[in-house]
Amino acid sequence: MKPKAGGFINGMRCATLEGGSSLWEEYVTEARAHVRELGERAIEVRYEDLLVEPVRRIEALVEFCGIPASAALLGKAAALVRKERAYAFRSNPELNSFARSVAERLQAQNY
Repeated sequence: MKPKAGGFINGMRCATLEGGSSLWEEYVTEARAHVRELGERAIEVRYEDLLVEPVRRIEALVEFCGIPASAALLGKAAALVRKERAYAFRSNPELNSFARSVAERLQAQNY
């Protein structure tokens, strides 16, 4: 495990979109390395996928965890998901512009 450099919130690296984005990239890269290492003992869930298809994604998580859940319970859990939050950045001109400026980097992370 790499020691943290910087201090609280990585030296306030998250204070800018660029800093937060680059930190997110590092976290995603590290998390995916762990997922690859763990193989079928790990699962990756993209936030947007959960928002777009909550029932399907929650079913996958429940199955992965080995938790019995009825269709009614899955439906209740899915109803709590705010689908309108998927890709919400697109309605913000500054965030939309930033996403376009880092499109290659986002695409490299499957976004």
